Amino acid sequence: MNLLNHQMTPDRVMYPLRVLQIGGGNFIRGFIDWMIDILNEEAGFEAGVAVVKPRETGAYEALRSQDGLFYTVLKGMDNGVPVESHRLITCIQEIVNPYREWQAFLRLAEVSTMRYVVSNTTESGIRFEEEPRVVQVCPKTFPGKMTAWLHHRYHYFNGAIDRSCVFLPLELIQDNGVALKACVVRYAEYWDLEAGFIKWLDDQVFCNTLVDRIVSGYHRDDAARLSKTQGVEDRCLVVGEWYHSWIIAGIKTLKEELPLDQTGLNLNFVDDIQIHRMIKVRILNGAHIAMVALGYFRGLVTVGEAIVNPELRQLIMAMLSEEVVPTIGHDQEVLEHYVSSVIDRLNNPFIEHRLYDISLNAISKFKERLVPTLMDYYHSKGQWPRRIVFAWAVLVCYYRGSWRGQEIALRDNPEVIEIFQRSVNCHGSNTLAFVRDILSQSELWGRDFSDLPQLAETMTQNIAIIDRQEPWPPDIAH
Repeated sequence: MNLLNHQMTPDRVMYPLRVLQIGGGNFIRGFIDWMIDILNEEAGFEAGVAVVKPRETGAYEALRSQDGLFYTVLKGMDNGVPVESHRLITCIQEIVNPYREWQAFLRLAEVSTMRYVVSNTTESGIRFEEEPRVVQVCPKTFPGKMTAWLHHRYHYFNGAIDRSCVFLPLELIQDNGVALKACVVRYAEYWDLEAGFIKWLDDQVFCNTLVDRIVSGYHRDDAARLSKTQGVEDRCLVVGEWYHSWIIAGIKTLKEELPLDQTGLNLNFVDDIQIHRMIKVRILNGAHIAMVALGYFRGLVTVGEAIVNPELRQLIMAMLSEEVVPTIGHDQEVLEHYVSSVIDRLNNPFIEHRLYDISLNAISKFKERLVPTLMDYYHSKGQWPRRIVFAWAVLVCYYRGSWRGQEIALRDNPEVIEIFQRSVNCHGSNTLAFVRDILSQSELWGRDFSDLPQLAETMTQNIAIIDRQEPWPPDIAH
């Protein structure tokens, strides 16, 4: 079987590079690149994509070997009828690892047609670190890279306003566009870059956005089936759900730039994205991150297995209906309907969404998705939400890195893993001291939680339940 590459797509059109894409993981390829491909085909968008590796590890070798080509397979239900589609994505035209190809990364700033910057670096990606500016060395953080890239573009085009860019970050954090711009400006000031450049940053457009699609990634069965029908091997296949939504808050003219009215894509421009974000992040993404460690300690591998497990399903549904929904200031009937739709989507029998894939940077995800709900519930009810606290305790237990003699393959920033490992080594079998230490780490959770009444004690009791492999208490599981 021949590997998918450009030789098998002689009719492939190479468009001008218009999109700088930070990240090439399953989600962004199954969401953004899929959309761009449709815009190119149906609306004459004519946009090529340059993918940039956001982290030092890995090099997207599989995607390189396929010349940026891959298939998406989308599955789900549409008006009660099973639906499936597959599409060859052809818009990725360059792949750059800035840690190894710094000059190639900067040359992308010299492309006059480059207009849009999209990113998916997870919730921990948009952050500022006091790293010195070293010319010709790739900064560690995503905002640091973008500051250097924009600075190069500023000088190359002599500060031309018509060479400004539109930033569309996909990271699930509050005001992701505003946060990204704040980090870039802070780097420019920290590195003592010229005032003219800092002023030019105001010409860049940073939009707050909200994305919604469950993308489960590569599936061997689907890849094998695709190989038979298309006659090629695709090692970068992406499988996701049929449903998709992208909400953007930003400049009005952006709607005119993106020819959305010529496609059936579910993209919406709004003035205020906050209520949309709160509903989606707290309910759908909150359910996802709660499942990671809970599923692991029950021997479950996928979201589908988790949501049909009677014990875990009851916990998730009770958490959403009794703890999450009451904290969202919106029509309760609308929210309950959304919860019902989320459960249906999690139970999609056509996709296999691995809990291990969701576990990437799980600490920052929990901080963004469930900690705000936990605090809103506590302030309004005067007590802790039992299921969220239980899920938090189980996640902390998971991050100890081993369980009953078996190592847990954690997927997080080295600094986060080091905090947990140092605490484990320091406190040994004293679980309460370990929990208090972890709760005190404000860099993990956004504040020090160690002094709040009964929180550490309750989490310690919950961890004991996991360690002893006891059934979950009735007031947790139901």
